[in-house]
Amino acid sequence: MKHVDEVLAAWREAERILDLLSADDPDRVRVVEAATQLRTAYRMLTDPVDPSPAATTILGTQLTLERSRALLDSVEARMAAGGDGGAPELA
Repeated sequence: MKHVDEVLAAWREAERILDLLSADDPDRVRVVEAATQLRTAYRMLTDPVDPSPAATTILGTQLTLERSRALLDSVEARMAAGGDGGAPELA
C-alpha cells in the first residue's frame, strides 16, 4: 500500500504544481505528462479487477514515480528561486 500512497501523493503534487504554472511555462508540458503518467500508474495499482499488481507493474510505476519526483522537485526549486528556465532533462 505504501507504493500506492507514494504514487498518489506525487500525482497530487503534480496537479498542484500545474495550478501554479503559467500557460507558457517551459516545464508545463512535462509536468502535464508526469501527472498523466502518475494517474495511469495509480489506476494500474488500484485496479479492482487485479488488486495485486505484477512485479513488472510495480517496477514500471516505481520508475515513473522516480522520474516524476525528480521533475517536480526541480520545477518547485526553480519556482522558489524565481527562475524562469526549464528544468533539466530527465533520462
